Amino acid sequence: VMDVVLPFQRLALNIFEPRYRLLIRRAMAGSRTFGMIGLSGRSGDILGIGVEVKIEECQCMPDGRFHIEVVGGRRFKVLGQEEQDGYRLAQAKYIRDEKEYPDTMDQGRRTDDVKNLFALAQQIEGKLETFLGRIGQHSGRQHSAVLNALKRSA
Repeated sequence: VMDVVLPFQRLALNIFEPRYRLLIRRAMAGSRTFGMIGLSGRSGDILGIGVEVKIEECQCMPDGRFHIEVVGGRRFKVLGQEEQDGYRLAQAKYIRDEKEYPDTMDQGRRTDDVKNLFALAQQIEGKLETFLGRIGQHSGRQHSAVLNALKRSA
C-alpha cells in the first residue's frame, strides 16, 4: 500500500479499491501482515524503505470494503519489485535496528532523555486532545472509524 507509516504507528484505513481488497483478504488468510511504503513526490517511484504492518482490527463492510486498523512493525529495504493483481509486491530485506543506547552510556543521560521524552509525550497528548475535540465539534459529534482509531491510540 502506498503510504508512509512508522514502526509502532497506528493507522486506520478504508480499503475500497478492488486490488487492495484482494490484498487484505490474502493478508487476513495468512500472516495478517503486509508492507506499506511511500512514493517519491517527484518521480512517483516507491521509496527505498518501508514498514511491515500488522492488521489489528478488520471489519468487512457489506459492500466489500474493509475498515482496518494496522500497527507498524519492522522496517524493510526494497531489493526489487513486481506487480501482481494490480498491487506491487516487493522483494525485501528486514532492517535490524540497533539499540538506541550503548550499554556503556551514562545512566544519567538515559534518565534525562526519558524525562524529556515523557514531557514531549504530554505536550503531544494535550495537542491531540484539542485536535480531536475540534474534529468532534466540526463533524457534529459524528464518529468515524478514523476518529475512533485516533481516540483509541491517544
